[in-house]
Amino acid sequence: ISVLIAKINKIRKMDALSQRRRLDTLFVVTAVSLLVVGAAGFLVPTSWAVLFDDGGAKAARHIQGRLHLKEIIRLFSAFLMGQACVIWSARRVVDGAVRRDMTRGLFCSTVLMTVALAQAHQRATTLSRGAHGVAFVLFFAALSLGYGWFGFYQPPAVFRGLGHEH
Repeated sequence: ISVLIAKINKIRKMDALSQRRRLDTLFVVTAVSLLVVGAAGFLVPTSWAVLFDDGGAKAARHIQGRLHLKEIIRLFSAFLMGQACVIWSARRVVDGAVRRDMTRGLFCSTVLMTVALAQAHQRATTLSRGAHGVAFVLFFAALSLGYGWFGFYQPPAVFRGLGHEH
């Protein structure tokens, strides 16, 4: 019986490790995406024109002519790049409670981003109604689902102190 219990515990730990790897993958996807989008906006604020108005040259000219809009894009982009660094580093965190709290925090922020982007898209006065705008909304909605899954639906095995496997 003790051998059977040991095997069951080993299987549970393997499942938890698998869940942790999936959460780490979600962290990587989020970090890389935020870094790419943030770097594009920081270095070339007009690259975000695809998200606004018609997504074409008109939007780029609109952004180009408004210094305050370029600076707001740069500020937000800098924040996105900082978040990417924090999320990338979170993969090394061993403490399950910290990972859980971080995952739930990311869930809240991605839900709020999804709501804000969906409202902007629906109004179509600022966010592009084209594929770029839809993709932006869907990206944050997918992140919300991923972080919600790990943060609330499947937390026990994911957030136990598993040790450092990297």
